[in-house]
Amino acid sequence: MNREQSLKLYYENPNHCKECGKVIEVLDNQRVADVRKKQFCSHSCAASYNNRGRIKHDENKICPRCGKPKHKDSEMCRSCWEELNGIGNKTLGYYTSGQKYLSSKCQEIRTNARRVLESSEREKVCQYCHNHEFDAILEVHHLKGILEFDEDTLIKEINNENNLVWLCPNHHIMLEKGLISLE
Repeated sequence: MNREQSLKLYYENPNHCKECGKVIEVLDNQRVADVRKKQFCSHSCAASYNNRGRIKHDENKICPRCGKPKHKDSEMCRSCWEELNGIGNKTLGYYTSGQKYLSSKCQEIRTNARRVLESSEREKVCQYCHNHEFDAILEVHHLKGILEFDEDTLIKEINNENNLVWLCPNHHIMLEKGLISLE
């Protein structure tokens, strides 16, 4: 079969677009075999056909648990994820077992404690001197120390808002060394 015969056969039985049904046009310089592989008349039709049934971005930005906004790539919002999988549901033993140094044991727990206090309604001021001069560098202090809890205590109990206070760096060190008291 020569080229003229194959083109005649093609034009008698043209290829149709899967999306819109239009005939896929054959240019003179295209081979018939290449054109027969085409399923769509344009990139637009191919995208419409292939994206049908996918969740639109707006629908994908709502948390299925609480209905609040979430990141488009996440399964749920941050607060729901924290509630189910976050640090608060892990035990102290999860962080302390296998760790060699105190700072590495407690760093993530301290970071979470700061987040807890920052999200609370409590005024951000040193609980000892009540001086707002040091607000930018305040530190979080655990009234009952992190390592004073049992290994099976949940982090959300250790970082309970009632166990945390804001202190300026000087008063934090003084309190840790027993030079001052908060009572």
